[in-house]
Amino acid sequence: SLVLSRHPAMVRYVPFYDQFIQNPISLPTGLLEAAKCPICEDKCVDTYRLSQHVYKCHKKLPLDLRKVFQCGACGTSYTCPTLLIKHIERSETKCEGRFKLTKVTKKDIEKATNAKKPRGKK
Repeated sequence: SLVLSRHPAMVRYVPFYDQFIQNPISLPTGLLEAAKCPICEDKCVDTYRLSQHVYKCHKKLPLDLRKVFQCGACGTSYTCPTLLIKHIERSETKCEGRFKLTKVTKKDIEKATNAKKPRGKK
């Protein structure tokens, strides 16, 4: 989205965080509330910062485990709340429920990390 400044010739881009906060979907779905990381249970101020935490701290996990933002209506998962907002805006049913954080168990994490380890030669 573009925001025009006082000078008609100048255009500045709104940072992603500003877009996230100003989006009318963020508040009713609970995306602006504090959230715990479903992987390590670290607390984050809001879901935008949770997505940054997951991206930075859990890079080595497979993508399907990093998709922690789930649509409350259809269950589709995303890696960041901005993609979830776009999904809600595009969906024909207009998800009226709150989003969910996916559940990631220690068993899932162990399984993923063990699958990545190279096996030694026999």
